[in-house]
Amino acid sequence: MHSGSVTACTSAGRHDNEPSQRQKFSEDEDEDRISNLPDFIIGHILTFLHTKNAIQTSLLSSRWRYMWTFITKLSFKDNELPVSFPREKIKTWFVNYISRVFLHLNSASIEDFSLEMNEEYDSYLINQWISSVSNKGVKRIHVWSFKACDLFFCPLFKCQSLEELVLDIMGGCSIKIPTFVSLSSLTVLDLVGITFTCYSSITSKELTLNFPVLREYKTRRCTWLDVKSLTLEAPILEEVSLSYNESHAEIMFCTSHLKEFHYNNDRSAETVVLDAHIASTKIRLSDFWDINVQESWIFVCKLLTVNAKCSKLCLEFNWWYLAGQEHYLAGIPEFGLLRDLELHYVTGEVLLRLLLKSPCLETLVCNRILDSYEEEPVNFATVPDCFLSTLKEVTFENITDNECELSFAKFVMENAQVLERISFSCSRKLHVLENFQKKLASVNCSSNIAIEEYCSYL
Repeated sequence: MHSGSVTACTSAGRHDNEPSQRQKFSEDEDEDRISNLPDFIIGHILTFLHTKNAIQTSLLSSRWRYMWTFITKLSFKDNELPVSFPREKIKTWFVNYISRVFLHLNSASIEDFSLEMNEEYDSYLINQWISSVSNKGVKRIHVWSFKACDLFFCPLFKCQSLEELVLDIMGGCSIKIPTFVSLSSLTVLDLVGITFTCYSSITSKELTLNFPVLREYKTRRCTWLDVKSLTLEAPILEEVSLSYNESHAEIMFCTSHLKEFHYNNDRSAETVVLDAHIASTKIRLSDFWDINVQESWIFVCKLLTVNAKCSKLCLEFNWWYLAGQEHYLAGIPEFGLLRDLELHYVTGEVLLRLLLKSPCLETLVCNRILDSYEEEPVNFATVPDCFLSTLKEVTFENITDNECELSFAKFVMENAQVLERISFSCSRKLHVLENFQKKLASVNCSSNIAIEEYCSYL
């Protein structure tokens, strides 16, 4: 009895004064553990939200009132208000909004800064915002503007922490820079609508951009104003894209790892120089309208000469405007290491000349072989060396059933001694593929070839 009474009392005592395991678990579960984290950790968590949403967390409680001030990524868009708002009110709200954010910001560093503007703002304010994030060691800057604006050189091209710079200024933008610029951390440079001018008072201005870790360089509708030459020192640069630029300066790319070169312009490209040993690259040349045909072919030959040691080569050109000028290719070197060749919109004459210069070719992709403007059809009589020993796979894409395309297909099937696979494709027009197939039915293949046909409806 006594012991039973003691047991009962003890049990009752535990029930009244001590929570059960289930109660403890429930209380732990209800506890706001996130609010107890250090400020900088909460700030890091809020960084994954859009800036506007991060700021809204200040309404949660007094503890969260200033947590957003520790975010390290800033994103601002002036289209977040309803379109019914008057323009001037939108602009005033946007400027005040950004100013308040920078005023309260406590982050020691900034990772990303993104700015999207549909309205026109004072260039001084925009430069102030960029200067603020540059002083905090910003790594990535993206500025998009539908309207024109001017960006000062300082601090954009002095920020050594900068890894990615994207300036897409649809309305045009002027930036003044010195004759030498060096950014030690920049890996991506993507510019649209920028006009560069130089501080130098010398008439013949020679600019040097030293970007030791740059991997991607893209410019579209950009101008180097009154500049004689531009040298880009980027030893590990992999991709170059130049589109619709208006510069007449000689642009030299000093690199040894280039994988893709894309030139899209309506002017002569003779001034672009690649000073490099290139193992693998894509060269795309397109949209040459109303230009000096001879200069364009000279430029093509220069690019091919530079790439003489490449193993993979993709050539894309609007050959319609250069047909009849193929004799300029006579001076190109032999591609002794070329294994993979991809050609877009190529005439039969150009195709044959390139094959005769590629003795080790293994894979060939032809996307649209065009009839020459010459009265005489291309004579596929000389068999390239690669047909006898190395060419194993040929692909015809977007066939149109023209005479040159058909002649070359027969030439390949009859003379490629080690060919293993040949394929034909066309987009939407199944009857074109069927006609092409019928015309090839009587061809005697030189080896056991797997023939594939397919029509894409994408």
